[in-house]
Amino acid sequence: MNRLTALALAAASVLIVCGGATAGSLVAPAGYVCTDTPIDIPTDGWFGGFDFLPNGNLVISDGYSVREITRAGAPVRTLYTYADPDPSTPDVVETTFGSFVRYNPGNDRVYFGESTFGTVRWTPLAGGADTLVATLAWNYDMDIWNNVPYVVAGNKVYRVNETTGTVEAVATAGGPSGPVIFDAVGNLIYGTGDYDWSTPNDQNIFMWTSAQVAGAGSGNVLTTASATTIGANVNGPGGFALNGLGELLYTDSVGWPASIKALRNGVPETFAETYVPGQYPWTTALRFDAATGDIAAAISWSIYTGGKWVTSTVISTLTPAAPVPEPSSLIAVCSLIGLAASSKLLRLRGE
Repeated sequence: MNRLTALALAAASVLIVCGGATAGSLVAPAGYVCTDTPIDIPTDGWFGGFDFLPNGNLVISDGYSVREITRAGAPVRTLYTYADPDPSTPDVVETTFGSFVRYNPGNDRVYFGESTFGTVRWTPLAGGADTLVATLAWNYDMDIWNNVPYVVAGNKVYRVNETTGTVEAVATAGGPSGPVIFDAVGNLIYGTGDYDWSTPNDQNIFMWTSAQVAGAGSGNVLTTASATTIGANVNGPGGFALNGLGELLYTDSVGWPASIKALRNGVPETFAETYVPGQYPWTTALRFDAATGDIAAAISWSIYTGGKWVTSTVISTLTPAAPVPEPSSLIAVCSLIGLAASSKLLRLRGE
């Protein structure tokens, strides 16, 4: 292929990419393209969270294991395998209900929780034995500040001391568990988690300052009375992420269609809506990859077949689109393509 042909084909590729994004289960907002990673869940498994890894792959919990997969969904390796929750029935392998997966670049560990027995563990990303971090019934979410894990379980946020294996409550908001995240300066953000479709817009997103969190514990449990309400009357958020602008994103499965919302000046705005033809999807875990600007959400839907409900899950990733060339560059490229075509220099060959 000569230089003229290569340049023309490259330009055509740019135009194709800019003209139409790859289809996914999220309607991509302006400036993004969307792709889906299909998740192969074992029979009767349970999707229990995911996170980005430094190599661009994903780490997921599938009800039986915590494992690494590619963006195309291909298996890479298993990091941890859950024991059978009910050894009394060895002929039946029961699923473990995972709750979250969180990679910590500060110590290169993958943390994961489950609500069958309430354990929180970590395993080295490089491989090796797992470590039990804590046992907290009905754990739901986790974030890390200064390499210290903070786990939501029940209606409280707990600080975990990995050296002693002890936990202490630092905040509570009442009601079911909701997502938690730290911002860039260590403020703790928590969303209440009532997902009652009959009473939409009845939840709140609270924030405690880093100083308040540092002084909490040892019996001093922060409450909503001392928090700042940064989002009032929202649908119960399922997962949190902070994007590259520091905006809080959260998943909303109460409103229809299920979506990712961006909290801007205290007002939720729709960032991206789910779209799975013929289905009614919901969305849970949410992650942001600072290295690439990718925003990814777990999206699921159920189909009744064979006498039972079968759930499908994808991780739908919004990737910033490639910069569009300057108009003058496009004009020059298009002129070049036209010249090549008229001179019969641009040929499609199947080789």
